[in-house]
Amino acid sequence: AVFYQWFNYHRYGIALDRLDDADVTPGPDFDRVALMPRFLAHATLPNGRYEMIGDTQDLPAYPIPGPRPEETVARFNAGYLFARSGWGRAGVRSAADETFFATKWGPAPILHGHHDGMSLTLASWGSRLLIDSGLYKYGGGAFRRYMQSRPAHNIVTVDGAAWNAKAGSGRVIDNTLVSNKYVDLELRAAGYPGVTHTRRITYSRALDYLVVDDRLSSSTPRTYRQVWHLNWDTNPAISGSNVYTRKTRGNVLIAQLHGRPATRIVKGSTSPIQGWTSYRYGQLAKTPAVEAIQKGRSVRYITLLVPASGHPRPVLKSFRAFTGGYQITLKLGGKTETLTVYGKKVTVR
Repeated sequence: AVFYQWFNYHRYGIALDRLDDADVTPGPDFDRVALMPRFLAHATLPNGRYEMIGDTQDLPAYPIPGPRPEETVARFNAGYLFARSGWGRAGVRSAADETFFATKWGPAPILHGHHDGMSLTLASWGSRLLIDSGLYKYGGGAFRRYMQSRPAHNIVTVDGAAWNAKAGSGRVIDNTLVSNKYVDLELRAAGYPGVTHTRRITYSRALDYLVVDDRLSSSTPRTYRQVWHLNWDTNPAISGSNVYTRKTRGNVLIAQLHGRPATRIVKGSTSPIQGWTSYRYGQLAKTPAVEAIQKGRSVRYITLLVPASGHPRPVLKSFRAFTGGYQITLKLGGKTETLTVYGKKVTVR
C-alpha cells in the first residue's frame, strides 16, 4: 500500500498540497512513502529493470528523481539484502554491466509474497543470470502454485516434504558482514519438517564471485535438490557436476566444490512442474532449471558462482572444506586471492 501511494504521487502527479483537505487526509503511514525510493533503487537491476521478487514481473524500473544511493549494499530489516559491485565506474565498468545479487528472509509471505526465503538471484554484464519465478496469473491453478513454491526459487528443496509456510522463510543467524573486500550473510530456516537448512552467502568484491555454503540435516535420510533457475536465453551445458551458460555476453558458471552432487537440467517439465518462468502476466516460458541432487541425513553443498562477460574461466588453485567453514584459492581475470570463511570470520588475501 505504501508503494502504491508513492507510485501514484510521482506517476500521476498527484500533489497533496493542491488537493482540498476534504478530498484527502494522509494517515501516519504516509510518512513511510519517503522511504520507498531508496528501497526501489536498491531493488533495481543494473540494466534498469526491477528484480523479480514475489509477484514482481520483468518490468523496467520507474525513474526516481534524485541522486543514486551512496552505498552498494543495503539490508532491510523486513528481510531483504541487495548488493552490487558498483553503480558504474568511469573507465572501469558501465552501470549496466555491474554485478547485482539479492536474497530475502523473514516471516511467512502474505498477499504477493512467495515461499522464497533464502533464495538467491544474480545479474551481471547486462543479463539476468539466476532468476526468480514471476507471477503467472491469479487463479492460475497448478502453475500459479508452482510459481509461489520453493522449487520455483533458487534454494534447496526436500523430496516428499511439504514446506510449512507458518515456519517463516528463514532468519539471519549473525549480522551481515560488509567490508571493502567482501559481503557475507548467513541464514537459517526450518520450514521442512525435521530438516534444518543453513545457507551462507559470501561475495568477493575484488574478483567478483560468490560462494554459497548450504548445509542441511535431518533425522532420516532425504533427497535434496539444490535448484538454480536460469534465464530463457542462456543455453546451459553440463560438465561433471558443474553448469555454465553460453550466451554471447553475460554468463555464469555454477561449480560444485563439495559433495559431488548428481546434476541435471530440467526445462518445461509438467510432471512435476519445473523449469518455467513467468516474465509477463498470464504468460509462461520454458526456462532451464539446474538441479544438483544429494541424498543422506546430512548433506552439504559449497557452490561457486562466477559471472562473466564471456565464458567464465576461473582457475581453482586449491580448496578445502572443514567443519566450521572452507578455504578457496581462486585465480580469475589475472588475479589470485584466498578466501577463508571460518565461524563468524571472513578473511581475504
